[in-house]
Amino acid sequence: EAFAHQVPVVTTPIGAAGLSVRHTEHLLLAESTESLIEATATVLEDPDHSRAMTDAALAYVSLHHSTTVVTEQVLRFLEAAAEAGGVS
Repeated sequence: EAFAHQVPVVTTPIGAAGLSVRHTEHLLLAESTESLIEATATVLEDPDHSRAMTDAALAYVSLHHSTTVVTEQVLRFLEAAAEAGGVS
């Protein structure tokens, strides 16, 4: 949701698990309390980099998680399930 709303993201590697995103390109990753604070300060102090990250993150969401993309994936799943006899 933060990506879609163009909010800069600072999270842990666990928070970004399952996403094909890159540190400093789409978000900032940090593991300790101190590194989370430093990353948050970076977001606040460097608006140009923050904007670049939110632009890249929005592009990522549009490419991989938009309604159109998800709808196509769900339809393919339902078609495959119907062919396998699992959905009528």
